[in-house]
Amino acid sequence: MRTRWWKRLWLRYLYYCKEHWIIAGVATAWVLWFLVQVAVQLLPYLLELLIAAV
Repeated sequence: MRTRWWKRLWLRYLYYCKEHWIIAGVATAWVLWFLVQVAVQLLPYLLELLIAAV
């Protein structure tokens, strides 16, 4: 059975973290920051949808 692409990507990422933990930590923090910013931007629209549904 073929390994799924995301499992291969995750294992490569973990190996990279072991080898280059400072760069991997900064990259991870940047991705998390980006996701939080997107969530904050979408929050008013989600609240509006929830209020309209009730």
